[in-house]
Amino acid sequence: MDAMTQIELPAWHRDRVALIGDACGCLTLVSAQGVSMAMAGAYVLAEELAAADHRTAFARYERRLRPEVVRRQRNARLFAGALVPATRTGLAAQNLMSRFVMRDAFAPLLRRRFGADSILPA
Repeated sequence: MDAMTQIELPAWHRDRVALIGDACGCLTLVSAQGVSMAMAGAYVLAEELAAADHRTAFARYERRLRPEVVRRQRNARLFAGALVPATRTGLAAQNLMSRFVMRDAFAPLLRRRFGADSILPA
């Protein structure tokens, strides 16, 4: 088994460099949100760069995206315990819960809980 690690950075930009996607958000494979957040981040950053100089744009980009990334990081940490149980009891609970959670009736709840909604305007 390999370790799952999540990095939390205090800032996503310095000077003329800004990080996007997993470089700043590091949502881990547990969240299943890396690609969509990278694309959304690139979109938001492009919007902000079109509207202002890079210093202002980088700060606005981070202000817009950070709350959503923090929420999705928190959800990934919560889900990691269920995905990779540390005990036999946890594994048994995971097997039992997966029988119920993977049914169609739970799909809307899972989408809401794990952020399948878009952060971009419609």
